[in-house]
Amino acid sequence: MKNKNLLLGIIILQIGLLIGMFVSFFYPLWFGTAVKLRVGGYDPRDIFRGNYTQLSYNFSNLYLDSISTDITTKQIFRFGDEIYVELKPSKEGEYQPVGVWENPPQTENVLLKTTLRDNYYNYPYITLSAGIESYFSSPQRALALEKDLQNADSLKVFVIARITKGGIARIERIDYER
Repeated sequence: MKNKNLLLGIIILQIGLLIGMFVSFFYPLWFGTAVKLRVGGYDPRDIFRGNYTQLSYNFSNLYLDSISTDITTKQIFRFGDEIYVELKPSKEGEYQPVGVWENPPQTENVLLKTTLRDNYYNYPYITLSAGIESYFSSPQRALALEKDLQNADSLKVFVIARITKGGIARIERIDYER
């Protein structure tokens, strides 16, 4: 009887962990604020990973001189440190970075939690990652996107992402306009 209860407890724990993982992944998509982010550089398909599209955003590489910040150039950061990017919508509806914060401020704007990828110590320039730099699509969608990007003269690529109040982001979809 004791072994049956232990086995049942282990099974319930495993199911609970799977449900927790599922909910934590989809929580931003269910309850996050929708933002429209302009994609800067992109690779329509990754030759080694398949139909993953590699994306970079206007907040991926930031000059601290050009935006509000509580970060000084003398601060020492390490790879993986958490930094918050404050995003504000422009007239066109695209969200632009307006601030970078080590300690997130109280603001009406959207705060995106990022991690530091690179910091050039003698230069006020940082490289950030928000976990939304790759996007998997079906083979047909990836080929169509690759073809459109190769044939388009003026194509604007956008990511519609959902960001929670805690700054966690997930990609909802990729759109593009001519």
